[in-house]
Amino acid sequence: MINIVKVEGRSAPLIFCDWCGGTIAEASHGNCLWLTTNDGRPVTTAMKDCQGRPVAGPLLFVHKDCDRAWQRANDRGACSASEDLDVFLFYLGHNLKVDWKDAEGRARLGDML
Repeated sequence: MINIVKVEGRSAPLIFCDWCGGTIAEASHGNCLWLTTNDGRPVTTAMKDCQGRPVAGPLLFVHKDCDRAWQRANDRGACSASEDLDVFLFYLGHNLKVDWKDAEGRARLGDML
């Protein structure tokens, strides 16, 4: 999940693992997962985390080390699709037509880094 938390007194967006709840501190340490049916449609039923709590949504973030445990615990006959988190974020930025230079300049003004 993506959430805004206080870091050194400032608000900062962070990604948390939908399996263990820990922070994914580096994009290279995470995966983005989603479930699909055999014909490629997203599965939208609620899954559960390691404590049995429901996890909503078809798009999940997990540590690479938590990926297999999440997959085993949530096997519902669906096909799992995944992407390395850093690659997923690149695709997302590209599809949103992010102007990285402009965004970096405006982010510095907001001090959320």
